[in-house]
Amino acid sequence: LVGEIRAGGAIPYLLETWAHRDGWPEQSQDYARMQAAISRADDRAAGRSGSFVIPVGEAWQHVLAAAPTIGLWQNDGSHPALAGTYLVACVLYATMTHESPVGPRHGGPGRDDGRVAAADGRGRVGELRAPGRPVTGTTPSRALTHP
Repeated sequence: LVGEIRAGGAIPYLLETWAHRDGWPEQSQDYARMQAAISRADDRAAGRSGSFVIPVGEAWQHVLAAAPTIGLWQNDGSHPALAGTYLVACVLYATMTHESPVGPRHGGPGRDDGRVAAADGRGRVGELRAPGRPVTGTTPSRALTHP
């Protein structure tokens, strides 16, 4: 699939998902362990395929650490609530445009949008950015980095 994507002139990305709110108890993994396992698996897949990872799960962790009361999950603890979906959109926007999703020209889904986009008081999600080098070639990389 990656070959077909590149042949079409596009860049292959893997969207890193977020862990379940309660982790994966059947595998003795809490939230943090499940997220670490997802991140490792995505990095391995990107390395093997020459793709780039959009670290949504990593951004999810930052928001939870900075503002744990934001409801990112639906009641099932797996699927994203409105704020979680907005966070995914912010990370995708930053990846595709190399611009911050934080600011007055961007509307949000409601009262949590500002807290999601600027969860730690310094706009960490808004500071997610593409690396300084162009996202081309076959060298795998995390698509977004943190300052």
